[in-house]
Amino acid sequence: MSTLMPFVLSLKTACLEAQDR
Repeated sequence: MSTLMPFVLSLKTACLEAQDR
């Protein structure tokens, strides 16, 4: 699961950025 952490973080950031726009 630790390996997926960075991937999940990237996805969350992308989602947040998309919402901001």
